Amino acid sequence: MKITKELLDDLSNKACESPRLRTNLDLRNNEEDSSQRMLNALQMGTIVPIHRHRQSSETLIVIRGSIKETYFDEEGKITETIEVNANGPIYGINIPIKRFLIKPLPIGK
Repeated sequence: MKITKELLDDLSNKACESPRLRTNLDLRNNEEDSSQRMLNALQMGTIVPIHRHRQSSETLIVIRGSIKETYFDEEGKITETIEVNANGPIYGINIPIKRFLIKPLPIGK
C-alpha cells in the first residue's frame, strides 16, 4: 500500500463528513493482527475518550497538521501532554502498552 496525497485527502474528506469528525484506515495484515496500525484522520472538534491499549504499544506519526497527546495516571490525573507536529520538532511518539491516553486532539491551524 502506498500512502499518497490522494489517499490522505480522501480520509480527510471522510473525517469531515463523519459525525465523529474522524475516520481511519486499517493497515493490519489480517483480523488476528493485534497491532495498532491504522491511518487516522482527525478533524478539529473530534472527541476521543480516555483509553489504553492493554495488548500492544502504539506508534503515532503526524503526517499533516498537529495534535496534542495527553497521558493520565490510574486516578485520571494528567501526567504529560505532548504536541506532535508534521513540521516538528516532534514528528511522532511511541506509546507504551497499558498507558492511559486521550487520542490526539487536533490543534487549530
